[in-house]
Amino acid sequence: MSNFAFILSWSFIGLSILISNWQGLEMEKDIMISAIRAFVQLFFTGYVLQFIFKAESPYLTIGVLAIMTLIAGKDASKRGKGIENTFLIVTLSIAMGEIITLGILLLIGVISFTPSEAIPLSGMILGNSMVAASLALDRLKGSMNQRKAEVEALLALGASPRQAVTNVLKETLKAAIIPTVDRLKTMGIVSLPGMMSGLILAGQDPTNAVKYQIVVMFMLTLTVSVTSCSIALLSYRSYFTDYQGLKYQALNSETKKAQ
Repeated sequence: MSNFAFILSWSFIGLSILISNWQGLEMEKDIMISAIRAFVQLFFTGYVLQFIFKAESPYLTIGVLAIMTLIAGKDASKRGKGIENTFLIVTLSIAMGEIITLGILLLIGVISFTPSEAIPLSGMILGNSMVAASLALDRLKGSMNQRKAEVEALLALGASPRQAVTNVLKETLKAAIIPTVDRLKTMGIVSLPGMMSGLILAGQDPTNAVKYQIVVMFMLTLTVSVTSCSIALLSYRSYFTDYQGLKYQALNSETKKAQ
């Protein structure tokens, strides 16, 4: 891509601002600030990655992956206000999904543990894990309030907290995993994913690009499943006391926020 063509790409932002102004959305400032931030952040990231790729240090790569995971956990945990140890739970869940997924990719020989391969794939994994974590936390809080009477009844009948929230956990996991499964259904028909399109634009054979994209989508399905399951199983205990009763204060605080 020529520098001239790159500069002209700002016309997309200009047209978006015009549409916002035309429709009275009052988003012109937000669009411009967001575009500038993306421009600066991506260029900064590009230069940092260039340095890391040249260094080819496994320790530096692990350090970068750890920082990325911590940032992802911090951002996703914002959805879990009211849940105890949210940051720790979310970060561990995201890390678990990343470690398992990358571990399998390394084991089957799809990638090698080099910065140029591990870091971009981890970015995909963490991005999808963050979305799944946010969905899981939102659905867990909503389901606990909606099914409060059901949970109370099951506890009164002698069920353990884990047994009492079986339906809550099912709803939570479905809400977090369904978007990824739906993407799988329309992949290649409705949409051409970013990695596949990028490889084709870079001159790769389309059939080879397809293989990589299939592996990526399968890996994202696993990491979303692992992250969601881990968050659900670790978070629900926050709604119960040490004596296996409901924490009404936690439920009420979420209800007030919703109101």
